[in-house]
Amino acid sequence: MKKAFDSKTRNKIIHRCEILQYMGDSAICSNYDQIPFDELMKDYGWVLDKAHDDLDKFNLGLTEVK
Repeated sequence: MKKAFDSKTRNKIIHRCEILQYMGDSAICSNYDQIPFDELMKDYGWVLDKAHDDLDKFNLGLTEVK
């Protein structure tokens, strides 16, 4: 079950990073979608904060949104 949760969390982080990068957020490096899950959580886990929930309503078509 942990694997599915990690996959769901990873997808959410990557989606939010995609949006932030498109908006010009310089805190998002260009390789955010290629780093291992533990590093992704360490570097970009902050995008899961409630303050960034509004990013879920955007879709650029590069990541799958569920």
